[in-house]
Amino acid sequence: MMKIKYEDAAYIRRYKKPHIFEKYFCNWFLVNRSKSSGGMRMYVKWWAYIILFIPVHIAKAFAYMWDGGLKDFSIEPRVHYSNIVGLSNSGPNTNFGRFKEVWDKYESN
Repeated sequence: MMKIKYEDAAYIRRYKKPHIFEKYFCNWFLVNRSKSSGGMRMYVKWWAYIILFIPVHIAKAFAYMWDGGLKDFSIEPRVHYSNIVGLSNSGPNTNFGRFKEVWDKYESN
């Protein structure tokens, strides 16, 4: 598992606009599983998760009560996973090609 910067995660995910929450309140990690698969993990920083836990879940509970009931209510996780798969010769126009570029950039350092 390799820690990366927000700018590299935004490059892999092709963000066109900045995501302020993800930039300042999250840590990004890459996991290379094989030649054709990998993953990204976004960890919400502990201090942000603790501060935002109650307000987020109160708002979520009200939204679920308004839209059909609490049967689908669940606790928001601190970690979000994204699997990235592709061919080993994928170019920079694909998510896996971008993933490989960033992986190679950090692996050489």
